[in-house]
Amino acid sequence: MKTFFRSLLIAATLLLATVPTISAQTSTGGEAYWVVETNLNQKNYSIVKFYNSEHALIYEERIEGLYLNTEKRKHRKYLDRSLKIFTQQRIFASQFRKTSRF
Repeated sequence: MKTFFRSLLIAATLLLATVPTISAQTSTGGEAYWVVETNLNQKNYSIVKFYNSEHALIYEERIEGLYLNTEKRKHRKYLDRSLKIFTQQRIFASQFRKTSRF
């Protein structure tokens, strides 16, 4: 009985160890989203990428000297606000191109 529980504990530990960690915005079903890339060993920069609903890259920036932790609420709010600004600018720019006669 003791070996059964020990085996069960080892199996559960191995199963939990294989679960990947994702550092991106949760999917909202066909909307624009952001992704943050960082180096876990050197936390002196972050790369932020914004994508539209067609998964095309809208904007990418490497931010030196700042580690964006997506588990912190204030960092997620900052990224969500920035995403909203970039998507609105893209919509405005596409409307301007359609109506301009240049």
